[in-house]
Amino acid sequence: MDKETIHHALLDCSRARKAWRYSRFANYFHTSKTLDIAAFLHGLFHMLDKNDVGILFCFIWALWNQRNNIVHNQFTLPPQEVYDWSLNYFFKFLDAQHHYVSGSQSTSNSAQPRQIPISTGFKIFTDAAIDSVNQKHSIGVVVLDADNAVKAGFSAPFSGLVPPAVAEAKAVFQAIQWAQLISLPVDVLLTDCKSIVDKLSSSSWNNSVLDDVLSNIQNLLSFSPRLTISYVPRENNFLAHKLAKFGLGLDNELVWNGSLPSL
Repeated sequence: MDKETIHHALLDCSRARKAWRYSRFANYFHTSKTLDIAAFLHGLFHMLDKNDVGILFCFIWALWNQRNNIVHNQFTLPPQEVYDWSLNYFFKFLDAQHHYVSGSQSTSNSAQPRQIPISTGFKIFTDAAIDSVNQKHSIGVVVLDADNAVKAGFSAPFSGLVPPAVAEAKAVFQAIQWAQLISLPVDVLLTDCKSIVDKLSSSSWNNSVLDDVLSNIQNLLSFSPRLTISYVPRENNFLAHKLAKFGLGLDNELVWNGSLPSL
């Protein structure tokens, strides 16, 4: 038996190849898989922003971990699920980091459950979902009133793959644009992507696709001075998340008023 190499474990074995093809890095893998592992990773790092590099590290770790599982434990995830698992793991890490920082700032706050910001009017929840296999993404937007009753919302699919943060920012942009179009009296918009909230607060941007979308969001906010954008934990954003996932199976935009459609 040939000696195992890092290149083979991460790029060449059949399960790894399938996992790469089901990830958002599939195009790069297809054109660069013959490079040695150092050159392959160096080229990929230069293509990605900070969040995507984090997702890449989680993906590579998952590839290595799954290979160890099948060798030592005779159990592993299907290749088509490895990237989605990595994505979920990365977002859980971000949430854990946020909880840790918040807790270290105030012991009394850490003992309290996280609360959704109080709103006397409508509040909008947004989320995004990505389908790496079918090369598309979707956004979900849900409107709740002051009593947390669902009043309206929409789901819209888009062709092509984008970084997760860009998809989340598009959801925020589309939600604000829609609320302004129908003159919805909303004062709070909630997203579970904390990096978007932080970037909008600091305005420390670079030349990137994400920052272009954030700039457009800031432009829209100038027409809605009462509207604030806040972070909400993923577990409190399940309606928008469910709707975004539902949108991946749609051919056209879904819009409704009143209670949620059957999902």
